[in-house]
Amino acid sequence: MAETDFDLRNEPVTYEDLKGMKVVDTDGGKFGSVREVLIDPLNLTITGLMVRKGFKSVFIQRDFVERIGKRCVMLKIPPVMEAMEVIDINGEKVGKVGQIFKNESTNMVELIEVNTGFVSKPLKIPQHEIHGIGKKVVLKHTKEEYATNSLLD
Repeated sequence: MAETDFDLRNEPVTYEDLKGMKVVDTDGGKFGSVREVLIDPLNLTITGLMVRKGFKSVFIQRDFVERIGKRCVMLKIPPVMEAMEVIDINGEKVGKVGQIFKNESTNMVELIEVNTGFVSKPLKIPQHEIHGIGKKVVLKHTKEEYATNSLLD
């Protein structure tokens, strides 16, 4: 039987195995390639991967990795990135991710700032208001509800 990118590894993985390995998103498309492996020096566990995506590097937290295959790393949750489109629960465009605020100890997203246009000030959306993340960030309510800021107080 022919080996595929998604075949699970049974043996230990070395840094050399991972470096340059393709990283695949939840849709099976190429997200990037592994540039570095980050290790917590206190408990010697992997905290995440630095992944080259185009001309920049993106930190992928360990919790976002589904598995390491023979020829690729598969993500289970796509990360939020700057400039991603943000839509409401009805699919209406709200804006684009401007800034991402993460918890310093866990590196988990706590809040995203959404740029909604040239004149209006950015919306600050807490993590619990994010319905899902894929090619776009999907919010739990309508853009009108966010515009009134009644959900964000």
